[in-house]
Amino acid sequence: MKLALAAGSMLLMGIAFSCSIDHRSDELSCTTQNDCPAGRFCQDGFCVGGVGNDGGPNPDGKPNPDAPGCPSQCTSCKQETMECKVDCSISPATCNGMIICPPGWNCTIECSTDNSCRAGIDCQQGASCAINCTGTSTCRNIQCGTGPCATTCAGFDSCRNLQCGDSCQCPVTCLEPSRCENIFCSDFACKDFQTGSCTLNGPTCNTCP
Repeated sequence: MKLALAAGSMLLMGIAFSCSIDHRSDELSCTTQNDCPAGRFCQDGFCVGGVGNDGGPNPDGKPNPDAPGCPSQCTSCKQETMECKVDCSISPATCNGMIICPPGWNCTIECSTDNSCRAGIDCQQGASCAINCTGTSTCRNIQCGTGPCATTCAGFDSCRNLQCGDSCQCPVTCLEPSRCENIFCSDFACKDFQTGSCTLNGPTCNTCP
């Protein structure tokens, strides 16, 4: 009898505990970026980022504490136009690791400090990317998505291993004294073999709607 009472008490405690858990609202669930309101992005099935109803950072997201309301890797942003800026001069630590453009956002990435953006730049889920490699030995392992993806290589020894992939528009400007090594344009016809750049000349080089 005592065992039965103890088991019943444990069951009631379990039910009470489960009811106290703050589950994520179905209103924040998503399958694509279009399911999320402006200022949030779809991650692991939920709309995260943005700000809460009180105007502060949304606890369900990964906001940048130095730029409230912005996705974690953005040093600043414009939520109404989904614009994210990553400025390595403002946050060197961010640019020491992999830089990921948040899904559905338009990212501008300023690799202005020496040796920044060497751990990779992932723009595969971003709406667009504009990458400026002006510091010495910057920009390694850039992976573009299907949207516009423009890279300017101006710093000494900058730009190695860039994959345009299926980007609809992928200009890569290689200026002296950049490295521009292993640059793979969206199409062989877009390659400028004299400079190593990717041009927009040709019918397959600029197919954005």
